[in-house]
Parts: sequence; C-alpha cells; structure tokens
Amino acid sequence: MAKLSDLSKPEKVLILGSGYSWFTSHLQESLHVEYNDLPGMKPTTTPGHSGELVAGWFEGRCIWVFSGRAHLYEGATWSQIIRPVELAATSGASELLVTNAAGGIRPDMKVGDLMLIDDVLWMTPVFRMWKDPYHQDTTSTHLDRPTKPFSPYYSTELRQALDSTPHLHIGTYLYVTGPSYETPAEIRAFQVMGADAVGMSTVPELITAAELGLRWSGVSLITNQASGLGEEPLDHTDIIDVAAMSQPRLLELFKVMVAA
Repeated sequence: MAKLSDLSKPEKVLILGSGYSWFTSHLQESLHVEYNDLPGMKPTTTPGHSGELVAGWFEGRCIWVFSGRAHLYEGATWSQIIRPVELAATSGASELLVTNAAGGIRPDMKVGDLMLIDDVLWMTPVFRMWKDPYHQDTTSTHLDRPTKPFSPYYSTELRQALDSTPHLHIGTYLYVTGPSYETPAEIRAFQVMGADAVGMSTVPELITAAELGLRWSGVSLITNQASGLGEEPLDHTDIIDVAAMSQPRLLELFKVMVAA
C-alpha cells in the first residue's frame, strides 16, 4: 500500500458513492491508500463503499478517487465527512466531482437515469447541534451553510458533450441524514419544495468545496423511485445492483467529465 506522500498532484478529484467502486479498476498506474492510513478519515461501513483513496491516470489526466465516503448515520463527524474535500484542496487539484446514488422524485426520472446536480436542498438542521462538540481543533472547515457563491461548474464544452447523452437530467438534490428511507408524506413535501432527487450524502462535500475555492460538479445515479412513488419496497441491495448495471453509461460520463 502507498502513502499519501507517494501520490502525484491530481488535476481532478472524484468522490464515489454507493456502488461506484468498480471505477477505480479503470485507472492506470494506480496507487492505493486505505482510509485508515489517511489522517482524519473514517473507514466506511456501508456496503458498496470500499474505503480507499486511489490515485492514477484516466483519460490522460492524473486524478485521485476517494472510493466510498463516511455518512452521518455511521457515526461520522462533520470533520470526517468533509475530510476528502480538504485533502483535495490541499493536493492542488482545481476541480471536484462528487457522485451518489439517489432516489428519483421527479416523474420523468427513471431507475438508471443520471442527474447533474445544479442546486441542493438541505434538510439536516441537526448538524447545528452535532457539529460543535467535534470541532475542538479549529483547523477544519466546518461551516454548515455556504458563505461563498454556490454553483456547479459545467463548462460550455462539457454541456455540449452531454447534450447528446440519453437519460441525463439536470436537477436539485435534497439531502437527508438517513439511514432510514423517507416516508411517502416526506417525499410529497419534498416535491412541493422543488426536489428532483433525494439522498444521504454529497451536500456537505459540495458546500466545503465551494468554501475552499474548488470548482465542483455532482452526479446522481437514480437507483430507485423515492418512497411512495414505486411499487417495490426500498432495499440497499437493489441500489447496488442498479449501480452495477449502469457501469457502461457511468464510465462514458466519467470520460467526458474528466477530460473536459
């Protein structure tokens, strides 16, 4: 296993969500660092998150890939959740790409579709109560609301390249703490609020990226219809299965986004 000091400076950094770990096998000349060996990182416990930083070459660019993330419902602190973004900023990278698996709320979104995140909704005021006890050191970025302009970076070239991508949407991602899925009544409320997809991650990372001056973009894989919108009960295993079946489309999307 490598050490953080062994890794080359990346141009871009990716954070992978549930079921995306396969992507690291496409990196060339890769080096692997376990989360246990990274200062401030929490090992992952959620299925589909391998828990390692992989550095290598993809589409002619040196990139870092955080394969898996810590969640609030795993007992992670705010510092641990945003640590990959802080490491991305100190590495010298200029851009962060964050991925997740999400429940689709908007009617035209089907299982297996992709959504570029252009805005977020924040449904976790509990952070205001939870974050302070864990920030004895003041070196960590621990803002829970953006104080700088908050908007994604999708270049003109990228938007043009994505125009022909089938089943690709642009929408608003709503963040909840989990680990339980939302109730049908909550989903109806989220629809009224303007949410297009819902999940249990990503927003802390995007807010931190904006605060640290990183350009950011986000991709949600719609792995299920949100509670009350589909006939089947929600199950994390199904989410992993959909992510596996979506690998070819995701790989093509990553090629475009990394090369842009």
